[in-house]
Amino acid sequence: ADGGPVVLTDKGFSIVPPVGWEIITDYSSTSLVTQPAFREGMKYQRTIQVVSKNKSIEIGPQMAEEYGQSIIIKFGQSSANIEGYRIRNFLPVTLRDGNEGVLYYAEFSLDGTELMQAHMLVASKTRHYLVTFTDLAEHFESGEGTKDFLSVAWDSMISFKVDSAPGFRVT
Repeated sequence: ADGGPVVLTDKGFSIVPPVGWEIITDYSSTSLVTQPAFREGMKYQRTIQVVSKNKSIEIGPQMAEEYGQSIIIKFGQSSANIEGYRIRNFLPVTLRDGNEGVLYYAEFSLDGTELMQAHMLVASKTRHYLVTFTDLAEHFESGEGTKDFLSVAWDSMISFKVDSAPGFRVT
C-alpha cells in the first residue's frame, strides 16, 4: 500500500490500508486482506480484513447485539484452536466520511497466544461490511503498543467508505 485508497468498485467500498502493508483481494470468502510483511520472530501477523455481504442491514441497538452474537459464532467457532472467544463490548462509531457503524472489541486465545479483534460493522444502501483488525492483545492494551499497532489499524479502518449511504440512520 502506498497511502492511497484501494477501491473495490464491484464490492462497493474503498479503504486506505496502512502504508507498506500487502494488499490481497478476494482471499477465500474475504473481499480484502491487508497485512504487514512477515518478519522473523513475529508471534502473530496482524491483519485487516473486509467481508462484504450482499444485503444491507439497519444498524441499531438490537441489531448491534444480535450481530455481536453472530460474530461470536463465526469467529469463535472458526478453529478448534480458539479458546474463550467473547465480545468485550460494542459502541457506535463514526467513520472519517461521516458514515456511522458499530465497533465491537473481542478477545480470545489461539494456540495459547492472547489475541484481540476490533470489528467494525458498516452498511451501505445495498450491502453491509465487517472490517476486522486482529492482533496480539498486548498491542491493543499497552500504551506503547496502541500507538504503533492499534492506532495505525484504526486510521485505516475509519477511512472505510461505501459507495452509497445507507437508507437509514444509525441509532
